[in-house]
Amino acid sequence: MFLANGQSTWIFQQDNDPTHNNGTKLAAEWIVKSGCNIRTLDWPPNSPDLSPIENIWGIVDGKVQARGCSSFEEFKEAVLEELKAVPKRTLVKLNKSMKDRLEMMVKKGGDRISY
Repeated sequence: MFLANGQSTWIFQQDNDPTHNNGTKLAAEWIVKSGCNIRTLDWPPNSPDLSPIENIWGIVDGKVQARGCSSFEEFKEAVLEELKAVPKRTLVKLNKSMKDRLEMMVKKGGDRISY
């Protein structure tokens, strides 16, 4: 996806959750094989997740679960439909919340925040 669009240098951020160890290994192997110049951003294990995408996934997950999909194809279609249905104002609001999220986390000394 990135190489096809002329982007061969980029930074990969992960949350370093210990349960993702196998994924981290696979990602590192892919980086070497791809020939891309990909640097992994140093990030503390189990750090607070400040990414607004987690909020979006929470919204989408609830709506997809409510549909009660009976096949993987139905599930994939539901995920795509619900992602497209997220109102733009929700995305803008989450994006604008980043400054407050960061400030709260700093005030709490890096501890988790409720957002």
